[in-house]
Amino acid sequence: MILVIGGAGQGQLAVALRNTGYTEGHVTRTLGADKPVLSGLQEAVRNALLEGKTQEQILAELLWHEVVVSDEVGCGVVPMEPFEREWRETVGRICCELAKNAEHVARVFCGIPMMLKGECEWK
Repeated sequence: MILVIGGAGQGQLAVALRNTGYTEGHVTRTLGADKPVLSGLQEAVRNALLEGKTQEQILAELLWHEVVVSDEVGCGVVPMEPFEREWRETVGRICCELAKNAEHVARVFCGIPMMLKGECEWK
């Protein structure tokens, strides 16, 4: 599995598609869809938490994806609302688990990928 992270609007999905050969037709934005690329992990986690799913249930639905793309949500001011804090923490913990199990982890900044884990050249 490949995990691609970065700030909002940094081009994570474009970088992932360019380097894996997948197209927009291979991309889903919801958990449970049978497509190899999940984009917008942070929003999928938000929706799953609102549905009452646990972190373990969310992870179980993620591990079969070949590519997972997520915005970084843990930087900045800590929200006052309990759900917003729980959501950010859950996204962070899930990204840690995905990174631990991933073959490759890339962080994208200004459309430039930086490999954090794995031996491959991305452009």
